[in-house]
Amino acid sequence: QSQEGLLLLRRSLWIHECAALSSFTPWKKQDIFMDYFDRIENQTFFHLLFRMMHVSCIAGCLRTSLAMARLMLSLDPLRDPLGALVIMDYYALAVRTSECDQFVIDLVESKRILIYHKDEGKEFVGNLTDLPNWAFSYALALYRRAQEQDQNELTALADGALAAAIRTFPSIVEDLLIKNEVDVHGRSTRVDWPSVLPTLRALSRASASKEDDYDPILQHASRSTADVISKIFVQRQYKLWSEASLLSWLYNQCETMTDQVKREEDSISQKLLHPCVIRYSKVNQEDFEDRHRTLPPEANPLDPALLAPAMAVNPNRRRLFRGRGGRGGDGIDPAEEQLRQLEAMANRHHDGIVVGGPPTGLIDPDSPMMEVFLRSFFPWNEVEGVERARQPPP
Repeated sequence: QSQEGLLLLRRSLWIHECAALSSFTPWKKQDIFMDYFDRIENQTFFHLLFRMMHVSCIAGCLRTSLAMARLMLSLDPLRDPLGALVIMDYYALAVRTSECDQFVIDLVESKRILIYHKDEGKEFVGNLTDLPNWAFSYALALYRRAQEQDQNELTALADGALAAAIRTFPSIVEDLLIKNEVDVHGRSTRVDWPSVLPTLRALSRASASKEDDYDPILQHASRSTADVISKIFVQRQYKLWSEASLLSWLYNQCETMTDQVKREEDSISQKLLHPCVIRYSKVNQEDFEDRHRTLPPEANPLDPALLAPAMAVNPNRRRLFRGRGGRGGDGIDPAEEQLRQLEAMANRHHDGIVVGGPPTGLIDPDSPMMEVFLRSFFPWNEVEGVERARQPPP
């Protein structure tokens, strides 16, 4: 299925390339724009790029995935319909080159790409670091560049960026540690996670600080969206944070932030999230999983596990009523049941007078004899398989 799917993707891209106008050259011009929402024809092209980006990553072609993500973002940078910014930072950092690390830094610091969201007449514009994945990725890119160039300025910038990311999204730290199978209950001379994690958990559970622009509905929506993006970030990037030096750096910043929170006189409160995060409220976490989504295998009708329950016969079970094999919702074909009722009513029809009506209850003849005898006295019951005697004419 994977090979067939890849072949169909390539063929679909080739068809779109043949159908495109000669003026559509996004690799030459920087002003090409494609409307995803109002033009249905463009949606197929966006989905093809997204699927090709996903398949290329699974195949190990991270540069191709990064190029696809950048192309998707350039076609509609204001709305980002398929959420290229949710995963593009991972592709850049996973390449592990100075050029791609610098790309992440430049994209954040240049502020050319902003996050837009409009809700009930209000417009919200935020930076890339308002997204949880870009907040941590920006800090990681700065840390890598600082280690390469050995500059104190970059080190200070990386420390500040990571501290801000931890303060805004404290739950990501523990998720990264658990995903990397780090012992969060043990203590050592270098790290003492049990001393800092309770503060991070308290920050995650605390209510947001009540500021002048506080809106509980917007904050709840922003927090829910940020949680989904955080899960995608941890799922895809936890291996990038598995190095011992990075975990030590992460612990040092958590310890510094914990001491700072303890020194604050006010009670612990969450930092307000920017409402622009709601732009990605419709992101589906399954679309960013690092695996192929294939059709389930067909069931084998000769599988012993499937045949055994059907072939098992219990001689002591109660006899099933005839006509209740499971063709309808209750096992009875509606058409046959209606014909049976009409036939029963015709048998009870005499001289234009309908005597009684169709019985509403059936008695299992395999039931105890006394039960069959007593229940047969009720006029609405009849023994299954036994036709009622017709009443004599008056």
